Amino acid sequence: LGRGEWENILSGKHAARFSELLQRHTARYVDGVATVLYGGAPARFAGAEHWATTRQQICDQVAAELPAQLHRVHAYTDETLRLTTTISSEMRALSSAEFEQVLHPIFQEDELTLIVVGGVLGLIVGYLQAVFTQPEPEQDETGAAEAGPSPSGGNGSDGDGSVTSRDDADMTRRPA
Repeated sequence: LGRGEWENILSGKHAARFSELLQRHTARYVDGVATVLYGGAPARFAGAEHWATTRQQICDQVAAELPAQLHRVHAYTDETLRLTTTISSEMRALSSAEFEQVLHPIFQEDELTLIVVGGVLGLIVGYLQAVFTQPEPEQDETGAAEAGPSPSGGNGSDGDGSVTSRDDADMTRRPA
């Protein structure tokens, strides 16, 4: 488990359940260790009330120290649980329809947001593409923009094989 998963476990919506599990297992472990060390139930030797207080202090200290000590257990949990390998192999085994069913609930909450954002981004990209892909108008020697292609032929032709020259002041026709 990575840092993000542990943060979610410790402070996410199920943090209270994890805290309860940690408390229960730590108390069981502490009781077991004390039983071995004392040669019997620790409450018999320390008194039930004193032992309950001591066990609770130990459980509280474990819960308080756990976040600071998690870096020590990352490799162990990754190796022991093999979550990365398991999830990876299980995801590869899914058909396209099954994979979609896994992902759909994740994105379903934000589906409208994704559609709107996608539309806005598409609009922006389309506008930018239209603006930046338009050809620059050609300029003559004086720096004035020349007119674009004529509707009759597109290249200055009048359609009869002759080309109109813009260099001639009297706009005479020259054979092509």
